[in-house]
Amino acid sequence: MANFSEDQVRQFYVATSRAATITNNSTAGAIKVRSSAEDLWFEYASPNGEHGGVGVVRSDLINKKKIDYITASPARVRKLQRAIVALDSDASATPIAGQDYILRFTFFGLGLGGFENQYIKEGGAYRAKTGDTAAIIYNKLVSLAKLNFSREAYPLIKIGLNGAAATVEMTTNSGVTVTAKEVGTAGNNLRFAVASVSADTPGVAVSTASGVTTIKASLTAAATTIGDLKTLVESATDLVTITGTAATDVLAEATAVALVGGTSTGIVIEEVPQPWVLGKRQADQIRFSVHTVPINVAGSPSPWGTVTDDTANGAVTINNGRLTADMEWFYIGERADQFRGVGYPDNFETKYLANPSKTYDFIDIQFYYSGDAEDVQRSKKMLTLAIPADAMVGPDTLTETLIDDIIAAGVTVNDLT
Repeated sequence: MANFSEDQVRQFYVATSRAATITNNSTAGAIKVRSSAEDLWFEYASPNGEHGGVGVVRSDLINKKKIDYITASPARVRKLQRAIVALDSDASATPIAGQDYILRFTFFGLGLGGFENQYIKEGGAYRAKTGDTAAIIYNKLVSLAKLNFSREAYPLIKIGLNGAAATVEMTTNSGVTVTAKEVGTAGNNLRFAVASVSADTPGVAVSTASGVTTIKASLTAAATTIGDLKTLVESATDLVTITGTAATDVLAEATAVALVGGTSTGIVIEEVPQPWVLGKRQADQIRFSVHTVPINVAGSPSPWGTVTDDTANGAVTINNGRLTADMEWFYIGERADQFRGVGYPDNFETKYLANPSKTYDFIDIQFYYSGDAEDVQRSKKMLTLAIPADAMVGPDTLTETLIDDIIAAGVTVNDLT
């Protein structure tokens, strides 16, 4: 029968530096590639040493003839799932009075984590009125969805309008551009003025009348630049942003100027990263699908809108730092950090080397252990090095340097792919 060696079957090391010699005085995470004519192995300054200090560990002696493969994988990031909903291009593109416009969501893997575990939720339902435009439908559904999803224990999606933000270059202060913070036609109902540049105290007044919101900023004589205006306004309200040359002086412009050009062309729905706690809660992706529930169009049921996957155009990415930290946590625990978490909840949280905010390259070595005589069946094993993608050693990254060291030991490595 096959027997695993007495060493760890899956070995995992977060390598943060390359050292010529590894000792108890080395910085945790330092690693050295060692080899002989027959074997390859690693010496490592482990953060899991005695009395909370650094401990020197050695990986298995890996017989070069028993290596199945060595693969180097570059740092992986993924974009948040993102979808855009817009009215259909057929007859339903014009809102139909009396019809219920409903957004429905299906979330996969929520709770138990299995893809078959589905959570279906209505984002909101709005009954169209005579004279409603597409922009009104979008605004109403976004508002309803925000309200309905506000009751979730943890945010599942981020929802907003697709389109352009209203903006204006002021008349007297031609160097000042005011832009609505949110995209959409609602920004066209904003007005902005510089009420004074000699006020006793700085301040921002916001008032609304007949659906129009007016923002009036008052500056003191001691602080009258565009930079001062930007700081004052953006700290007092989240309705607009100010841009322009920071050092340029601002003049009083009491007649409020109107923001224009705001459009609502659809609804943007984006995944929200889930909560993560090292060693306790994994931040698994919660995938979702969006449905535009059919309405009655010319006597036939038809989805009121189209849903387009816009993930590729998203700007927000998730790196693999949390996954790396979870792997390190698990495998160091398997490497006998026996007293971690003792006394929970009155314990000190243990942190090792992986930084969840960073992105990591991986070098995976698959090999096997087999004995002699009757004990010849192969027991598969794996050794993984996780290396910060931006760690440098001279002109090369740490990953490239370690790959070169392994190749120099007489072993083939599949390049970063």
